[in-house]
Amino acid sequence: MLGRLGPIPPTARSLSIDILRGLALFGILLVNMLDFAGPTLRAVPMTVWESPVDQMAEWFVRVFAEGAFAPIFACLLGVGIAIQLRTKENRRPMLFRRYAWLVPIGLVHALCLWRGDILLVYAFAALALLAFALRTTRFLFRFVTVLFLVLTTFFLFLVLSVGDPVGANFTVVLELVQLYSSGTYFDLLSARFPELMEGLIFLPVVFGWIIIGLLLGRFGFLEVPVLHLPRLRQLVLILLPAAILFKALYGFLLLDWTVGLGLFFTYGFAGPLLGASYMFVFMLVLASPGAEDRFVPLAAVGRMALSNYLAQTLIAVTIFHGYGLGFYGKIGPALGLLITLVIFALQIIISIWWLRRFYFGPVEWLWRSLSYRRPQPFFKG
Repeated sequence: MLGRLGPIPPTARSLSIDILRGLALFGILLVNMLDFAGPTLRAVPMTVWESPVDQMAEWFVRVFAEGAFAPIFACLLGVGIAIQLRTKENRRPMLFRRYAWLVPIGLVHALCLWRGDILLVYAFAALALLAFALRTTRFLFRFVTVLFLVLTTFFLFLVLSVGDPVGANFTVVLELVQLYSSGTYFDLLSARFPELMEGLIFLPVVFGWIIIGLLLGRFGFLEVPVLHLPRLRQLVLILLPAAILFKALYGFLLLDWTVGLGLFFTYGFAGPLLGASYMFVFMLVLASPGAEDRFVPLAAVGRMALSNYLAQTLIAVTIFHGYGLGFYGKIGPALGLLITLVIFALQIIISIWWLRRFYFGPVEWLWRSLSYRRPQPFFKG
């Protein structure tokens, strides 16, 4: 009966997936900090900050994190859907409600807090996936292959024909610094809707990543890594050298590359390859005896991923936006790295403390209660 459906108990959760989700959240914050703190991601790479230390920090984040962690997070969303669909009950109506409710959460985040929201795109992509979720593995594999071939061709044509549509000149950079460091809340609010529409261009790409996650989830590939060691080693041997090659090329050419082509390269090839490599290398690490226990703090962050993601935005806009402390454009990538580490360390501590007392993070509890149409248990004991 649908009315008896409930969340998968915490004891039945996959620790390795929660650990991966925590890792992905750290990587996303690492990249987002470049955009929280200044116009770095909206200008020609390596031109905003004059300090060699800041340029080195920007280069590090762009090479080792940019474009790598959002695919991991999207894949894990697909894995989660696959796990839900394995049960005997018909969970598709509940899943539809879950991701339908994520739409207003994403809208509030995107329009009221920050332009770089990913929740809305993930929600639309997950809702689209539910129409395909019961198709055969062969069909989904062929579909996602064709999808990425078409998207690659389209975006490459767009970049080569339009030129550099996303590169900001110095005047635009100064305007952004003025708006975000000194503008009122309502000044920023009026600027967010066009930026929200720009973000939806990534919807087909995220849809493809979630399908890949669904396929991985069908085989339990990430849940018990010790059962898939030979295949994991094969994937790492194939993907890691390619990722290193593409990211090394991206890093070498960062000083002289049009932004449009650079974004196509790192988000279309190098980043996802590196993200997949991180994911599978981490699975190999977690397969060693006792390894999962050492990463339990990371799993706590992953279990509260939605609450922690929104908290990262609240903390960052308070520090950087004009209606907060107004440090936008004044703190470079080097100090931004330190701020990232401090925020994430605090989130580990708070997440561990919280989950000792509550079953879910606060936003997770609200989201699950809306999805199941009844309040979920919240307090432990």
